[in-house]
Amino acid sequence: MNKISVLFVCLGNICRSPAAEAIFIRLLEKKGLTDTFIVDSAGTGSWHIGKKADSRMRIAAERRDINILSRARQITSKDFDEFNYILAMDDSNFKNIQDLKNRTASTSFASIKKNTRF
Repeated sequence: MNKISVLFVCLGNICRSPAAEAIFIRLLEKKGLTDTFIVDSAGTGSWHIGKKADSRMRIAAERRDINILSRARQITSKDFDEFNYILAMDDSNFKNIQDLKNRTASTSFASIKKNTRF
C-alpha cells in the first residue's frame, strides 16, 4: 500500500508548520494510522534550518501532550514529487510555494492547499 504524504509549510518552520506536523501525527497515532502516512514540515525561508521549533511552541504543545520533534528545513523542488499534499499555513507562503513550483521542471506535482485554520 502506498503511503499518503503530507507536508506542512510556514515561513521559518519553527512555529506553525512543526506544530501542525506534530498535531497531525498525534491524531494519526490516536487513530492507529501512522503506518499509512508520511508527515513532515518545512519553511519557505532558510534562516532557521536545523533549529528546533520555537521553545514557546514546544511548551504549548507539551501542555497538550504533543511532542514537536522536527528540525527546521526549507522546502525544495523535490518536495513536489515526494508529497501528495503540501499545506501552506497562510496566503504569503502559499504564493511562495506556487512560485517555487512554477520554477520547477518536474511534471508530477503535489496538491498545494492553503490551510485556513492556522
